[in-house]
Amino acid sequence: MQILNLQIYVTSQPEANIDPFLGPLASFSVFLHGENGQVLDIEEYVKFVITMDSKIWSWRNVDKKLVIEVLTQKGDRM
Repeated sequence: MQILNLQIYVTSQPEANIDPFLGPLASFSVFLHGENGQVLDIEEYVKFVITMDSKIWSWRNVDKKLVIEVLTQKGDRM
């Protein structure tokens, strides 16, 4: 199957200055704010970055855990 002229618009949060212009162009929208999967994705990404970034390897485990917790909780509001 081939999809012609596929265009995708993605943003991390509803932006008041973007939505009025691009919103009417959308034929279909999905809002993921507050979804459990979104929170889990944020947590997995933060964990991945922490394990892959050599600058973070020397951090104490308690600090790494704090970063994961805080960014996961606050990321839900992004």
